[in-house]
Amino acid sequence: MGDRSEATFLKLYARLLEAQRYVSDAYRVYEWLPQNRHVAGKGLEANRNEGLHSVLLDKLNRLHRRTKGYSKSVTMLRDSIALVCLRLGFV
Repeated sequence: MGDRSEATFLKLYARLLEAQRYVSDAYRVYEWLPQNRHVAGKGLEANRNEGLHSVLLDKLNRLHRRTKGYSKSVTMLRDSIALVCLRLGFV
């Protein structure tokens, strides 16, 4: 979580598990990813993640900024996401 700065990305990158392939948009900070395993561009597999993100935002107020449905409980957030995924057949 954070802005799209290089410093924020490097914090995230330090925590990423090793992957066979990374798919992202062509934002410049992703140049830190291994070039032989990084696919950048629009209209790729990353759109599936964006689609799921959009569905979750639509279905769960808990993912919005501080609203009446906002929850600080990580457990409740995790369980709510799991219920939406089950209902929509993602699992």
